[in-house]
Amino acid sequence: MTIKKGMPVYTMISVANRDPDQYDKPLEFNIDRKGMRHLAFGTGTHVCVGNSIARMVIPRLVAKAVQRFPNLRIDPDHGSEWETTPRSRHRGTAPVIL
Repeated sequence: MTIKKGMPVYTMISVANRDPDQYDKPLEFNIDRKGMRHLAFGTGTHVCVGNSIARMVIPRLVAKAVQRFPNLRIDPDHGSEWETTPRSRHRGTAPVIL
């Protein structure tokens, strides 16, 4: 298909980062996954303005949570729920056990 000047284009990122040719077990959450080339913060002119702050804060937040709640884990009996919109697919909830 050729996209012509003025033609509307819609993007759907709900399948981003789930390509089985790129990621081992793409549907499973794996915080230690290596080789991620993901779209979480965008790229180029579309990079998220909070990118630097998030990359600095999130590791500290997770470290503090693990330090404060050493037995913290996702509740296997109440799996997390996915929320899907035309522009994203993300975890809406993730019940945990302290």
